[in-house]
Amino acid sequence: MILRILFFFALLPSLYAGQVSVIIPCYWKHFQFLEALLEAYAGQTRVPDEVVVSLSEAYQVPEGEIQRLEGNEYPFEFKLIKTDKILYAGENRNVAAAHARHEILLTQDADDLPHPQRVEILAHWMERPGINHIIHQWLPEEGGPKANGAVPQWVDFYENPGAIRRRFVKTTKDFAAYEYLHNGHIALRKSLWNKFKWPRNKRGQDRIYNMTLIHAERNTLILFAPLVVYRHQFSSIKESSGTFVMSNSCHSRS
Repeated sequence: MILRILFFFALLPSLYAGQVSVIIPCYWKHFQFLEALLEAYAGQTRVPDEVVVSLSEAYQVPEGEIQRLEGNEYPFEFKLIKTDKILYAGENRNVAAAHARHEILLTQDADDLPHPQRVEILAHWMERPGINHIIHQWLPEEGGPKANGAVPQWVDFYENPGAIRRRFVKTTKDFAAYEYLHNGHIALRKSLWNKFKWPRNKRGQDRIYNMTLIHAERNTLILFAPLVVYRHQFSSIKESSGTFVMSNSCHSRS
C-alpha cells in the first residue's frame, strides 16, 4: 500500500505536465481590466486549467470589487494572490508563477487581450519535447504605436496551429532581427522558471528575462503570429486622484 502511494505521488509532476496555467501580473490600477480578461480566457478554444493573478497594492481596490471578482464562476481554477506591497511587473510574475500548479506557464499582461486561440496554439507547441520557451507577435490596437515594419496579419482562426510560420533562435542577435515580438506575453515551462526568475527592475524586466532565457536555452521558438492585442492606451494609466474607478471601456472591442 505504501509503495502504491509513493508511486502515485511520483507521477504527480507528469500528471500536470500537459496542463496550462496563465499567470497575470496586475497592479491596482489595472484591476479594472481583469473581469474582461478572465472572460476572454473563459472563451478560449482551449480553456486553461488555471489562471493565477498576482495583485499588488491590493488595499487600493475596494474590497467589494475584489470579492465580486472572486465570486464569479469560471471554467478554470482561479487564484487571486493579493499583497499590499508595491511590486513591479517582473516581481508580480514571479509571485503568480510560484502559485501556479502546472508545468506550462503562459504570461499575460492584465491590460491586453489574447487571441481566442492563444492557449490552444501555445499549448500545441509547448507539449512538444524540447520546447521550453516561446515568444510570439503582438497586434497594435487601432491607432496605437507601430514598429517600423509591416504590422503582422491578424488571423481570426488558425485551422492548423502546426502550420504557423516559426523559427528557432539561438542567440539574442537572432531575436533582435524581428519586430512585433512581445516580451511580456510568452510561454515557458515552470521547471525553467524554477531556474531563472524575472528580475526586479522597474523597466525592461521582460526583455532582460527573455534575453536570459534565449542565452541559457539557445532554442527559443518564435511564432510569427499576433496572439495578443497590445492596448497601449492602458499601459501607462495616469493616476489623477486617490480614488479607484471601475471602467467598462475594456469590456468590448471592435
